[in-house]
Amino acid sequence: MSRVLFSIIAMTLVIHYQCPAQEVRPVGKFLEDSVRIGMPVHYSLAIRSPKGTKLLLPDSTYDFRPFEYNGLQFSPTVSREGISYDSVVYELLSFEVDTFQTLALPVFLIQGKDSTKIEADTDSLAFSHTVLTLPKVPEEQVVLKEDTVFRQIALRFNYPYLLIGSAILFTLGLMLYLSFGKKLVIMYRLHRLKKQHEAFLSSFRFSDRPDGQESNTVLLQWKKYMEQLEGLPYTKLSTKEMALQRGTAELSPSLKTIDRTIYGGHQDEHLAKSFAKLREFSNAKFKQKAVQIKNG
Repeated sequence: MSRVLFSIIAMTLVIHYQCPAQEVRPVGKFLEDSVRIGMPVHYSLAIRSPKGTKLLLPDSTYDFRPFEYNGLQFSPTVSREGISYDSVVYELLSFEVDTFQTLALPVFLIQGKDSTKIEADTDSLAFSHTVLTLPKVPEEQVVLKEDTVFRQIALRFNYPYLLIGSAILFTLGLMLYLSFGKKLVIMYRLHRLKKQHEAFLSSFRFSDRPDGQESNTVLLQWKKYMEQLEGLPYTKLSTKEMALQRGTAELSPSLKTIDRTIYGGHQDEHLAKSFAKLREFSNAKFKQKAVQIKNG
């Protein structure tokens, strides 16, 4: 990753000499020259802004098409002479075969209750075709060995028994479904719901003072589980949008605390309590879902 760190420093210097002192200007650039299907590429986004400016950078919920998000690495904000410098390196995957694939990531300038979208210049990658070398077929003719010994294979199958057995199984299955079908479906759904929730709780772990990268990973895990549990697009919603949703407004303070750690690098003493609040919210939604299933 030394190449990635060197690129971050270089991009920061470019912004320092090319951008006006009072202008927010993101500069985005791929760190590789080409991309192959399923192989990670890195995109560096550097921002120069007046000190104190509130900025939001794309996270795992942003639409990176034609690429797919695979992770990120960011550097803490550096300020000097009234100017702040931020930089993030995104790890992306591509499964497209276009000859050239482009990307221009934005930053969002927060001004009161409004935000302004500022995009970096578009950068592109060339698609690299992988050519497979097939083994050379020998020119000489293959000589086949003849075997003229006759072997008789007896094929016997009792089709009447198969039909009778299938009919009996079908009749028993139909009787069980008509008698206990609804109860069995409810029991199965409750069992699956419980297993999914137990798996989530066992993996939803965080340290006493999680950093920005750990906070982003744990938050994304929580959003994916809630999206599976309630069928709502949690992974597509920002903190501001979730604060406007009915039923999730109570999480706004906790989500804002986590966002400050992810995007600002601030270590908040209440961060662990914020994640505990998300876990309590998940437990409550799990119980509501279980009641809904029981009531049909």
